[in-house]
This record gives sequence, structure tokens and C-alpha cells, in this order.
Amino acid sequence: MLQIFQDVSAKKTVLIKPNLVEALAPPITTPVRLTQLLIEYDTHYPFQMLGYTKLARCKTYLTG
Repeated sequence: MLQIFQDVSAKKTVLIKPNLVEALAPPITTPVRLTQLLIEYDTHYPFQMLGYTKLARCKTYLTG
């Protein structure tokens, strides 16, 4: 798993597209924990600074 993070960290933009076509357990779909680790590894700070972390916690964030 560390090799993936090293390869990804060299890129400027990374698209995370979890496979959620069917409501089936992994390996048919992407494990939630894997998606969580990818987001936390490289995007936690920007998500927080841009307001996405707050948005995730509060549905009324955009409406005040």
C-alpha cells in the first residue's frame, strides 16, 4: 500500500472514483476504508481549508 501512496504523491491531481455501481460488498465495490485512507492521506488539509469538511458534517452549511 505504501508504494501506491508514493506513486500518487508525485502527481498534481488525482481522481478518486470508488466503484459504487452495485450495492454489493467488496471486492465488487471499493472498500470505504480504502477511499477514506486515500482522502486523508493527501487531501485532509485542503478539504478543511476550503470548507468541505464542514460541509460533510452539516447539511445546512450552504443554506446558512
